Amino acid sequence: MKKQGRPLDSKNSNVKDKLISAALDCFSEKSFETVSIRELSKKAKVNSAMINYYFESKLGLYQEMLRKIMAPMYEELEILKSITDDDDPFKLHLETVSKIISNDPKFIKIMIFGLANTGSPFHQFLTENFIVRIRDIFFPIILKKIETGEFREDLEPRYVFQSMISLMLHPHMMYDWAGDIFGTEDRSVFNKKVLSHSYSIFISGCRVQESK
Repeated sequence: MKKQGRPLDSKNSNVKDKLISAALDCFSEKSFETVSIRELSKKAKVNSAMINYYFESKLGLYQEMLRKIMAPMYEELEILKSITDDDDPFKLHLETVSKIISNDPKFIKIMIFGLANTGSPFHQFLTENFIVRIRDIFFPIILKKIETGEFREDLEPRYVFQSMISLMLHPHMMYDWAGDIFGTEDRSVFNKKVLSHSYSIFISGCRVQESK
């Protein structure tokens, strides 16, 4: 009996890309549990067996999708490991997140669905591959800035970090809502203004104010 191998498909080389693109669409509209393998394969217009073949499971496809989205952030985190005192890591990180969201606004919706489902395997993946990696870079920086007197000594480092994450994500989560109330604004313009606004709020709230 002939051993089953890779399914014959004239467009086989881009099947993975089709599935990742379909995953972006589906997981930005519905939670992980409610998206089926059939739905993903139908969106990608490929055989459902391709999900297990390339990614082993729906979770594997979800994780690969996230890795692809967050690749620029991983590169930026490597740069931050060698950052100097003259650089501004907070502004650099906010700029990177803004660029990722500008390139694919679906990212923020996927984050909302993923992080809201505490205890799930994809929540764990997001936490370990996104939040924890950012924490490992920024928490020592926050501690140092408090110890050196650049940031206020009354600040608790964990809440400084949580505020940074909140300002990094929440304004983008409210883009549609803000559009309904204040009128729709071009996404690129919105991202640029939010970046400046969030950075200003974070820094002014953390830094020791000069005496007048």
